[in-house]
Amino acid sequence: MKINVMILLILLTVGLSPSAKGAQPAETTFDHVPVYDKLLPGAKILQYLNLGERVAAGNEPVQGFYKVRTLKGYIGWVEKGNLKTLERPTPEQLEEMQEKRRKLELEAIKNSQKEDPLFGVRKDANGVEYEKIAPDNRLRRGLKRNMITVFYGGDGYSLNAIRNLTGEDIPNFGTHIGAEWHFLLTPTAWPIIFRMEFMRSSNIVRNSSTLTVLSTQVSAQPMYIGTRFDLMEKNGFSSDISVFGGVSFGQAFKASVLTLSEPNVTEMSANSLAALLKTNFNYAFADFWFATIELGYRFMRSPLSSYKTSSSNNGSSFFVRDGSLKPVSIDLSGFTASFGISAQF
Repeated sequence: MKINVMILLILLTVGLSPSAKGAQPAETTFDHVPVYDKLLPGAKILQYLNLGERVAAGNEPVQGFYKVRTLKGYIGWVEKGNLKTLERPTPEQLEEMQEKRRKLELEAIKNSQKEDPLFGVRKDANGVEYEKIAPDNRLRRGLKRNMITVFYGGDGYSLNAIRNLTGEDIPNFGTHIGAEWHFLLTPTAWPIIFRMEFMRSSNIVRNSSTLTVLSTQVSAQPMYIGTRFDLMEKNGFSSDISVFGGVSFGQAFKASVLTLSEPNVTEMSANSLAALLKTNFNYAFADFWFATIELGYRFMRSPLSSYKTSSSNNGSSFFVRDGSLKPVSIDLSGFTASFGISAQF
């Protein structure tokens, strides 16, 4: 009788030799057959077997039950009437089936190592995708289609036009937070990067000669689209250059003269084009996780701004020249540095 190779796979996989005195191949004769953990009333059911499912069974039943080991590795008890013992393989058949088993294992290994051309995704024999990326490769960027980066940093900018207009030494530094989404169309293409920042700066300016105290606030919400050029990658370290172009929304400078009576708030605002060139230095500290430091230069100079005040405002006198408010450019161009965390998925 021709013996299904699955009998051998079950017996060898679960650790029972087909030639052992106390083990024999068997299959279920009914569907939904319970496997009990003990020969006791109310015993726990380890699993249910389907009709025709193969197991390794003890040579003799005990109290009307066979001790079995299932393909899932459970050892338990199945009622004798639910099993049919099968013919043991002859030594020749055993050798043939062992050879088939070895070929099946080699084929399984070969299939598991076949990479899908896109992002190292592998598929099993049924075409189901599963992740099986070697540990040393998990430190590489670009293995996944998506990467998210969140960051926090500092900025330096000029504000020269406003400083010249007011005659005040207004601080020209601030901070920002933001996020990037890197999206790969193909493994060999440059990624598309969407970047958003929230820039803020609040400072107090004291003029010793006029005894004036000026509170200033700078804000902007630039949004960009760009791409990345990878420079090097080795032992978890990598570097790249990114270029961006976009729009800065709500680019604003707000000043309040604290030594004057209300109302004394003057605000100028405008939208502007924005550009960013930066270099990233990255380190993979875990599978698909990266710490990153970025250094760059941001160009973000607005056209002449509009005021949200009038010449009758007490604080607006700082911006009045020749009897009228002078629109100026809000220049937030300058160097920037950030620290961030990236994750691939």
